[in-house]
Amino acid sequence: MTLTDTDTGFECEAQTHVAPVVAIRIPSSPRDRVSLQLCEALPQKAEPQLHGCTCEKCKPLYKSLKRHPRDTPLSIQLQGFGFRKHDTWHLATLAVASFATKTQITRWGQLRALSDFRAWWRFGHSANAKRMRTMDLRVVHRRIFVALAEMMNQIFFLGSLPAAKLRVEWAIDSPALSYGVTHFDWSTPTPYAHIAINPEMVYHKLNPSAVICTLLHEMTHAFLGLYSCTGGKGSACGSELCKQLGKDIRGKTGHGRAWQHITKAIEDRLPDILGFAGRLGRQECAVQEIQTFGFRPSDCDMKALHGEITVAVQVRKRKWFDDGDVELKAATQEQKAKDLPKRAKRRRWSIGACKNLRIL
Repeated sequence: MTLTDTDTGFECEAQTHVAPVVAIRIPSSPRDRVSLQLCEALPQKAEPQLHGCTCEKCKPLYKSLKRHPRDTPLSIQLQGFGFRKHDTWHLATLAVASFATKTQITRWGQLRALSDFRAWWRFGHSANAKRMRTMDLRVVHRRIFVALAEMMNQIFFLGSLPAAKLRVEWAIDSPALSYGVTHFDWSTPTPYAHIAINPEMVYHKLNPSAVICTLLHEMTHAFLGLYSCTGGKGSACGSELCKQLGKDIRGKTGHGRAWQHITKAIEDRLPDILGFAGRLGRQECAVQEIQTFGFRPSDCDMKALHGEITVAVQVRKRKWFDDGDVELKAATQEQKAKDLPKRAKRRRWSIGACKNLRIL
């Protein structure tokens, strides 16, 4: 068995060739620390980028149907998914549209999987959840993962990752800081993805919901890796544009715009669908992409994918370049000017309150 196309998980490691960053402030919470890392990485000078933002709003000519005219929902419904034959962004939008909808889910496979998962999970009090709530995760049998992966497959990935195309198990030898790894085997007649989850990761122990989040993280890699067209000569479309856009849409480490789009939708819908909140490591992976000169979020991407970030907002106004503190000071002064009316209003309210107290 030949395993290639390795994904290193979503724990970021510092790169030796990356320019040092300047800290703006010391955040208080772990989420703010990760947000600060992302905001600090954005202004770093990147490799020459001639195309600018490649989202559909800024570049409508880059839409997938221009390169994959047969890649339509009807053809996929009739013929199924083909290995490395579909546009990456189109795959992401199809997957997100299947579960991130305001209307009630009506697909039979999803409804059955949701019913099975609620019986399997029971708000974390089922026998399966108790088996996974242990310090020694290696005692958890593989069949629990197989059933869990099939339910997640039907709920979030259009049923495109059955047991024949996806294998899940505990990792034998994994780095201490790695959550999970996804490999792909293209040497067999039916290619498949192999997911190995690290049982020694401290966040996985006594926390079955974290294991499920890691499984969803890696299944997103498997979904995009098996069915995304790589572009260039010999690919399904033969388009060089598809190959060039892969740096942004697929990313250098596999955490590009398409992966971020799917995982953000999953994080937003987790409380409603599965009954618990969780994180899939999106911001850590965004930092990893920037440090390896891969997908660099534009202003459109920051609003769509990382709109929840409130740490060091002024850094985003520097437009990816570290030109000194001139723009940073201007952005800070502009923010202070916006806050002045609010401060004056609070001051007037406090003065009025003091006067009322004196009268009383």
